[in-house]
Amino acid sequence: MSTPFRNILVANRGEIAMRIIRTIRRLGLSATGIYSGQDKHAPWIEQCDQAWWLGDGRLVDTYLNIERIISIAKQSGADAIHPGYGFLAENFRLAEACLRNNITFIGPSPEVLKIAGNKQASHDLARSLGISVPEKITGTPDELLSDGKNIHFPVLAKAASGGGGKGIRLAGTHEELNRIMKTVSDEALNYFGDDRIFLEQFIPLARHIEIQLLADQHGNYIHLFERECSIQRRHQKLIEESPATYLPGQTKESLTKAALAIAKHLHYTSAGTIEFLVDTNGDFYFLEINPRIQVEHGLTEMLTGIDIVREQIHIAQGFELSLHQNDITGSGHAIEARIYAEDPENNMLPSPGKIHYFSVPSGENMRIDTGVENGSEIFPDFDPLIAKIMVRGTSRQDAIQRMQHAISQSVITGVHHNLPLHARIFSDDDFVNNQISTTWLDDKYAGISASLTERRLSADHIVLGIAASIIVLFRKPVATDSPWNSGFWRNIRQIRFRVGGKLTELEYYQARKDEFCFFHDSREYKVNSIKLDDFRLEFRLNETINLWYIVPEKDGIIGLSDGHTEYSVERYALLQQDYALIDEIAESQSNTVIAPQPGTILEIRVSEGQQVSRGDYLLTIESMKLENTILARQAGIVKKINIKTGDRVKKNEPLIYLQETITNKLN
Repeated sequence: MSTPFRNILVANRGEIAMRIIRTIRRLGLSATGIYSGQDKHAPWIEQCDQAWWLGDGRLVDTYLNIERIISIAKQSGADAIHPGYGFLAENFRLAEACLRNNITFIGPSPEVLKIAGNKQASHDLARSLGISVPEKITGTPDELLSDGKNIHFPVLAKAASGGGGKGIRLAGTHEELNRIMKTVSDEALNYFGDDRIFLEQFIPLARHIEIQLLADQHGNYIHLFERECSIQRRHQKLIEESPATYLPGQTKESLTKAALAIAKHLHYTSAGTIEFLVDTNGDFYFLEINPRIQVEHGLTEMLTGIDIVREQIHIAQGFELSLHQNDITGSGHAIEARIYAEDPENNMLPSPGKIHYFSVPSGENMRIDTGVENGSEIFPDFDPLIAKIMVRGTSRQDAIQRMQHAISQSVITGVHHNLPLHARIFSDDDFVNNQISTTWLDDKYAGISASLTERRLSADHIVLGIAASIIVLFRKPVATDSPWNSGFWRNIRQIRFRVGGKLTELEYYQARKDEFCFFHDSREYKVNSIKLDDFRLEFRLNETINLWYIVPEKDGIIGLSDGHTEYSVERYALLQQDYALIDEIAESQSNTVIAPQPGTILEIRVSEGQQVSRGDYLLTIESMKLENTILARQAGIVKKINIKTGDRVKKNEPLIYLQETITNKLN
């Protein structure tokens, strides 16, 4: 019996909330949104027919608060709840709460979620069906550590519940395992509410393949082909594509057969994926069940023309699948690049902050899923996903070329992001030739990161200084205490600035209304055809057109971006000899341990007066559900600790001061 919906509550945020709301509206239904205090001005809220405030505070009090979400659903008149991905999407307790309150959960049954959300239970199921699984060792953290002699390294320490690459670390030695165990357990508890973990055999040079499934309540099961998700960082997917062109047809058939067998045995309903690892011999191993919509579902939608969210809603209403396996065809090749607020030059650390300017291209065979706009905030409490760029080509090579163009035309300013990393990946010969694995990016990362840093440091500092000077000359003053707005440099017509640690001095005069001449080391730079707005600066410099994107000045620093790489131009109204003093001060602060990212102090492992050695564990900072362990860069004595557990800190905030020992100085 079918149960038509009138109003669906979307129990999520960001781009997936926006995407689900889009289909709900296309079906002529009402969409109810939820939001915490941080999200009250988020763009997806405007797309809802009604939006309800969850409150402020921790995730457990807002987006993970089942009681509050059910209460909102009842008050808003919602017939159903769509959980999206992440948060409560795989939580059987939400599905049970929906049943108790006569609300339809758009997803599998609580019984299925209990098995799918438990990696041990799902692995036992796969093994019972004759499907290979990686070897694993289970137990409490203490039991696992004490059983080191029976562990064959390398191994993956993994959260027993949840998915999405959260709560996973690779250990190559017993010492590494000892160091990461608590981090994995803490991440598992923070993200999934379950601190249980296990160790799993690591399969080198594997490919990550997933099968997209749809199943209704009438016993009908179909697959929508496979996706490859081998390009990963921190065991989380970064680039996905479909189809997996390197896989022989027989292997694809075996994978889809295994996936459907698991789904049928579970009496699975709704959309979901069964995930596998394929080794270099072509053998495959069951990895996990994702009983929800996937981040990368849009790839399959582009290839097949099937709206997977629409199918989820129809299945939840009790309708039979409108498609049979033979009806489904795929056309071309699709690739997705996940754009994150992460710093590719700094170990991919999350980069929360305000997006000043956001621009992505549009066109045929291209799709952008996002939940941000100019002025949107990337908060430390949430996943740092900004957008997903998806393209479809006639072939893999054609899709790669389309993606290269899309990335080159994308602009994000205000936060660090991984567009430069994607540009490097999609031009790499190994990637283009499909010579990849789940560890490919880990192996390549150091070289890619170094090349990005080299590119930034080798930028033309004269051009950057001229661009920053033009912005100051043409705009209205915004802060009287800013060195850019002081009358000093305007009177002497000199500008001194620092870019990437390098100091440069320019002189200038205004030749005409929109023409300036700048001088450096007796060389003249003529600037005209100036166009300036809130986000962009364009000018002609010695007959060459320059285009820069502007990040508003803060603390006397103007940010200039070429769309991918952001440069800081720092202005000084100081005499040349003052710079030597600044450098001496910077050198004296080299013993300061600073925050590499904004976040929350989870743990402090040292105390004042304690002797530490290079590499010793000092503290742990959490940002965007990622724990970062801070180690001592040199030996010394802890002179002062500026923070305590639970403190929220800003990037580059001083945390601990170390006093060098006499022995260390002599060395």
